[in-house]
Amino acid sequence: MAQAGPRFEASVSNPKVNVNSSFEVVFTLFDGQGSGFRPPDFSDFQVEAGPSTRINASIINGKPSQEMGFAYILRPRRAGRLSIGRATIWVGNKDLQTKPIPIEVADVRTPKRGEAFVDARPSVNKILVGQQLVLDYVIYLADPSWSVNIASESDYAGFVAIPWGSPTQGSERIEGTNYSTITERISLFPQKSGAFTISPVTMDVLEWKRDPFSPFGHSTKRMSIASVPLAIEVMPLPPDAPPSFSGAVGRFLMDAEMSRTKGTTDETYTLRMKLAGNGDMKRVEAPTLPLPVGLRGYEPAITGETAPKSYQALSTQKTIEYLLTAQQPGLYEIRPEFSYFDTDSARYVTLFAGPFTIEVTQGRGVAAERSTAGTEPASPTKQAGGAGPLVRLIIGLAAIAGIGLIFLFVRRRSAALKIREEVPRLDARQRLSLAARHLHLGEVQAFYREVAAAVYNLCGEHLHIPPSEWTKERIGAALRRHGVQEDRIARTLDLLQSAELALYARTTVAGATASADYRAAVEILEALAQDLPPR
Repeated sequence: MAQAGPRFEASVSNPKVNVNSSFEVVFTLFDGQGSGFRPPDFSDFQVEAGPSTRINASIINGKPSQEMGFAYILRPRRAGRLSIGRATIWVGNKDLQTKPIPIEVADVRTPKRGEAFVDARPSVNKILVGQQLVLDYVIYLADPSWSVNIASESDYAGFVAIPWGSPTQGSERIEGTNYSTITERISLFPQKSGAFTISPVTMDVLEWKRDPFSPFGHSTKRMSIASVPLAIEVMPLPPDAPPSFSGAVGRFLMDAEMSRTKGTTDETYTLRMKLAGNGDMKRVEAPTLPLPVGLRGYEPAITGETAPKSYQALSTQKTIEYLLTAQQPGLYEIRPEFSYFDTDSARYVTLFAGPFTIEVTQGRGVAAERSTAGTEPASPTKQAGGAGPLVRLIIGLAAIAGIGLIFLFVRRRSAALKIREEVPRLDARQRLSLAARHLHLGEVQAFYREVAAAVYNLCGEHLHIPPSEWTKERIGAALRRHGVQEDRIARTLDLLQSAELALYARTTVAGATASADYRAAVEILEALAQDLPPR
């Protein structure tokens, strides 16, 4: 990820331009207070406008962020490979400089096509699945006062389209006519391989003219302009991707951190992975996290996803959190990894973070004694050693299912004990957090397992009921002895009944029903936490 501290970077609206077109260059200071800005030598360019100053302040994930930019509109004086040199600004007690940016100027002149027209310019015509394609619609207007509206747009079939907003202004002289230009930029991310056609975009241009005979003093003339269709070839990714590849295509950065490096077997540990890149981040799933024997991982959660805009490519960020527990004391080492297909080098690249060492001591719970029993770890984690405990669990469940419905009552009576054995010990708040993640992912059974465990844990700990006696009847009787309202007891038992039916009777549960049960669980647990005596 980007290093902490002020950064001074240069970007351009288009690194490939025609000899008679203009473009924008912006020098941006991130997270710093600067003075004494000095632009580079623009001798190869004609400065049509600038510098204009841009200041932006925001809060991202609770952290303040600020930007100060200096923008210019430039037109190349000649064709060839030109370069925008280094700009300098004074920050603190030192000068910061931008990196030079190459500009390829083609000896191509846009043909004149009337008073108004539009060009569609893709960054490439051949691309990989998941790679970003930047599509510019450049609108040419002989009169800058004319207004433009989109009448119809391509459906971008086969692509995810993300408009940048904030169009850039420019100018261009074509065959003796000065045109004002408006560039609308869209990022396209192909979802599958094949040959695709991006249909034309149609725009209405409204020309205003003075008209003394009009009651409003002016009249309007409407012109319709359209781009030409674009043929795009989308190629599949090469085979033999590394195990930690999860769909990232483009250029990416990765960083990771642990919430804690010391604790007990009663506690949870969170590994937070941060990703940033210019590919289709929605295609990027949580990479597999290799875990040593003794650590268990759960379904990771996406805690933050942002799409900040740059002047070169749309970049996105995503934060993934892995919840971990330890079954026994010891020293554990974790080395997160993340792989992506680098479109510049045309190969798979693997990034590493850490390694992180977690020192775990024995807690007061019984997690360490159950180190060989439990549910299957979440799919994005990979645990060393065989799958013996999981195989035994599956065989056991299959045997129970084969006996038939006669044992359904027994299984439901022992639901609480199964829940206790299948998942490590967490508090009710952590259970609800896990339940929300499973609900979001559509994992209904995992959702109800966490909901039931949250209720049993809260009542069992506050009412001093041993886990072996966690049943609806025992919980209901204990709540009545402590004077809990009968309607609240009924809601609690109904929630446990719903969870047990979903888990052990294998009833089908609709998403809306599960969502309603989650809201009910939150209300019930909040109320019980106030009604019950302290632990």
